[in-house]
Amino acid sequence: MPPPQGDYVLLVRTPEGDAVGSAYYNLASSNVDYGIHVSRRHWGRRIGTRLLVEAAGLASRLGRRRLCVARVIRGARPTTGDVRALAFYRANKPKLELNVYRLRRGQP
Repeated sequence: MPPPQGDYVLLVRTPEGDAVGSAYYNLASSNVDYGIHVSRRHWGRRIGTRLLVEAAGLASRLGRRRLCVARVIRGARPTTGDVRALAFYRANKPKLELNVYRLRRGQP
């Protein structure tokens, strides 16, 4: 589902002209909605890190003190993708605070 037009900035890293990664920066909340996504064949090339750095730079230029990324973990155990995503955010947080919250059905 694409974000509402005008409400978000889409950041895309395109080496060699290919769209290989994306992040949606929410101008209203300073969140990276939907997380950071990089094409699997381009993993390990620091593209996700670059997208996160660009989003943090945009937040800073807009006078925001925080940049938030939410990862929804469904079920009792994190999936392989959840583990990989959390490891990525932990590895790229030198000045960021990482809070992991587990939400269960029926909880606010």
